[in-house]
Amino acid sequence: MSKKSNKPKNHSKIVADEKSLRSSDLKENAGMTYRQINDWQEKGLLPDERKSNKKWRKFTPKEFFVILICKEIRDKFGVSLESLNYIRRIMLKEEANHFRYALQMCSFGFAVVLITDLKENFILDSDLEIEYLNSYGFFRSDEIDSYLSIKINPLINKMLKIKNLPELKIKNELYESVIKSTINAKISDQEREVIDLIRNESFKKVTVHLRDGNMLQIDTEEELLDESNRMDSHDLMDIIDSNEFQSITIQKQNDQIVRINRKIPRKVNNK
Repeated sequence: MSKKSNKPKNHSKIVADEKSLRSSDLKENAGMTYRQINDWQEKGLLPDERKSNKKWRKFTPKEFFVILICKEIRDKFGVSLESLNYIRRIMLKEEANHFRYALQMCSFGFAVVLITDLKENFILDSDLEIEYLNSYGFFRSDEIDSYLSIKINPLINKMLKIKNLPELKIKNELYESVIKSTINAKISDQEREVIDLIRNESFKKVTVHLRDGNMLQIDTEEELLDESNRMDSHDLMDIIDSNEFQSITIQKQNDQIVRINRKIPRKVNNK
């Protein structure tokens, strides 16, 4: 039995790069008058490769998507056309195709969001990714920053409607499965402790002792002295006195200490 695809039918009809969308589509689906379209054109906000003004304006889906976003931002927040040129520059880069990515995310069932300050920051991604960035302090700054945000899904559906393709809906069951997998993947405090010790560059070896699947003890081993450094007897006594539970291995050569390794056992609290 073949699996059903999450992608909309005739996907190539909407992601193709040819200029298949017209000014009339903007008028009908973005609510733009021909006067607005001409004004945007004169101010350089609309891409236009026509050799003659007598020809119809045509846009690729990528270009059309940019115009829809600029129109939405201008309607919702009243920003100037000059400010929207930042959006145009970012989204119309040759190597970029935010429309293709947004369409893919919508076809999976994600809510897609655009957040920007219209100056330096531009993020178009699923709301889960935005939440992830927020949790890791992306917006945590001492400076006074202002961002605007719009939901992308309705704009994607407007474009699908032009090509007579079915609407893409946000799938709550997708989010439920993501939340469930996140809960199942949550690491314990003991596991996080092991990860932190492994990331500590001071330790050359970390050993975990288990019993019936539970952590009992974590041993860390570190090299306190090698051929690149030296220490005297006072330093050695300081090391011995620094920890009540430890094993110290001393290697001598020609009556000189050339290597000192220390192993420290750490009890794990499983409560």
